[in-house]
Amino acid sequence: MKKILPLIFFFLISLVAEGNFDFNENCIQAYKKIIALRLDEGRSLVEREKKINPGNSITVLLDNYIDFYTVFTSETKADFERFKSNKSDRINRLEKENKKSPYYLFCIAEVNLQLAFTRARFGEYYTTAFEIQRAMEAYKENQRKFPDFLPNRKGLALLNIIIGSAPSGLKTIMNTLIGVNGNVQVGIQLMEKTLAELPSSPYKFYYPETALYYSYVLNDIIGDPGAYAKMQHYLSPIDNDCLLKYFVKGYISMKTAHNEEAIAMLENRPSGKEYEPFYHLDYLLAVAKLNRMDSDAVSAFQLYVSTYPGVFNIKDAYLRMAWSYLIRGNLKKYNEYIALAQNKGFSINDKDKHALNEIESGMPDIFLLSARLLFDGGYYGRALNVLKTKSVFDFSTERDKLEFNYRLGRIYDQLKDDAKAISYYGAALAKGAGKEWYFAAYSSLYIGRIYEENKNYAQAKMYYQRCLDMNGHEYKSSIDAKAKAGLKRLQAFRP
Repeated sequence: MKKILPLIFFFLISLVAEGNFDFNENCIQAYKKIIALRLDEGRSLVEREKKINPGNSITVLLDNYIDFYTVFTSETKADFERFKSNKSDRINRLEKENKKSPYYLFCIAEVNLQLAFTRARFGEYYTTAFEIQRAMEAYKENQRKFPDFLPNRKGLALLNIIIGSAPSGLKTIMNTLIGVNGNVQVGIQLMEKTLAELPSSPYKFYYPETALYYSYVLNDIIGDPGAYAKMQHYLSPIDNDCLLKYFVKGYISMKTAHNEEAIAMLENRPSGKEYEPFYHLDYLLAVAKLNRMDSDAVSAFQLYVSTYPGVFNIKDAYLRMAWSYLIRGNLKKYNEYIALAQNKGFSINDKDKHALNEIESGMPDIFLLSARLLFDGGYYGRALNVLKTKSVFDFSTERDKLEFNYRLGRIYDQLKDDAKAISYYGAALAKGAGKEWYFAAYSSLYIGRIYEENKNYAQAKMYYQRCLDMNGHEYKSSIDAKAKAGLKRLQAFRP
């Protein structure tokens, strides 16, 4: 017996050292609180799990989730640096754990992917690429080992969609330098299959996060014309205490010209001290109010810039406040807020960089600006009323002439007058190709969509490709991603 006891003791120590992944009920509840952005409650449940079950390595993943959503909501450099500093210890801990568990490679992939997403927002693209590589390799290997492990498919599908939609230059770099490939259609099929299977599986608690991610990429990455309807379908089962649900629904509603729904979602979102402060929602609400020409839009932006501790969209917010004053004829306030836009905030993300470009372009024409904002809100009749008494000859600059044709093209497109839409888009394309502005590239993209909807696939393909062939214009990456998605959709047809 004396000889056996040391062996038993050594065996037990080995089990503890190997670690385990137990996504038990307490961890599930912690995860749900985190996804709802009730981070303090989630953090308390994680700490409780560490005390009760110190060998449970799922707490490492949950800690990473907390860091990820802390940075996501605060957008501060301090939280970002703290998140980065925790990565090495978490990966080292996970690599010592039970390699036979489907959660082993999954957790390593998730830690890398969450930090990669965060780095990309802060402009650290080089490191982002290598973390995406590590995540993709881990997801793929895990999929081979555990093909029925549904949580793994979420990340694998996302990376296929994101990498597959990347501009050709970036895609080539990722393929040649780090050996990462993606396929949009594979990602879409995998994501939809996963969402169909999750609710009746042991991993059903992963449904909300998966649906939220997919709804977002449908609109922002894929540019799916049906993104709004699909978002409504996929997000309907998610509990209404989930603040992330209100963010995604509000954001996609805004981006798909359902401005009234966006305002309702953002104004009626859950609030209270149990929720993490999510300042970006104040910014989105202010943008939606400006699109509706609300008189209190400036106050909404003021709330954002006065409370927000982060580094994004500050210049853009001041620019939009300047626009609000310009539309009302207050040139003094317009110039005052233009100066604030130039001097406040940072130039990290595209919105703030583009805000500076807008300022450098000079004071916008009030008619074009009003039509643009109303269009963004989905108020097409009001936007048309602003421009219908004008002609291209009423505008003096080349940019304004291009924008006039482009704006009317957009309005008639949404009003389903295809002939007029193509005519105005065509004018913007003919005169704007080779220019720095986005009007020509987007015009080509939208002509392609009109032809695709009318099943004229040869013409659709030609205009999508023409869009991709244009270089040196604003928003090239995002416009190219939408054109590439259009060409992918057309692969099923032989025009």
